[in-house]
Parts: sequence; structure tokens; C-alpha cells
Amino acid sequence: MYDGRSEGVVQLYDEWVGVGSYERDARRARAGYVAALRLLARAMTTFETAGVSLEPGPGGRIEPWTDEDRAVMIACAEAWHEIVQRRQAYDSAMRALGEPGSWPHA
Repeated sequence: MYDGRSEGVVQLYDEWVGVGSYERDARRARAGYVAALRLLARAMTTFETAGVSLEPGPGGRIEPWTDEDRAVMIACAEAWHEIVQRRQAYDSAMRALGEPGSWPHA
């Protein structure tokens, strides 16, 4: 049952800790980037074991991809896209955070 008192606690917490804490955002961005790296590692391991044909074969013929090959390639592309997105978010969070000497509690 909501009695309205928790709103005051949230407001007090937000004033004390800060909404959108730069440090919290930087930690989350770092965790997201590390998770994206792990996703990429799994996708690339799957790619290596799948043996997807990329180079033209004898006579210059490019081998067709199977449905599995296509799925592997899409997973790799999505993982690389996630790396770029997460790294940009991390870089942005670190710029917003600034140098440790500028942190409020430093």
C-alpha cells in the first residue's frame, strides 16, 4: 500500500546523492561496454567454429551462405554495432565525469 511517505525518501535521496550521478553513469557505461565485449567474443568464437566462407573459392566463385552462416554473420555484425554504441556511451560518460579532482567528493 502506497502511503505517500516514500516520495519524500526518494526526493531526499535524489538531493543528497544526485539524480543522474556522473559516476554512476560512468560505472554503468563501463559495465555495458564490458558486456558488449563479452558478446563480441562469443560471436567471434561462433564465427571461427562455423567456418563461414568469405573468400572467393577456386575459379573466383563466391560460395553461398547457409541460413546458419547468415545467422552467424548477423550476430557478429550486431555485436560489433553494440561495441561501437557502448564505447561511445562510455567515452561520453567519462567526458561528463571529468578528472577525479573535479568530483564533488574528491
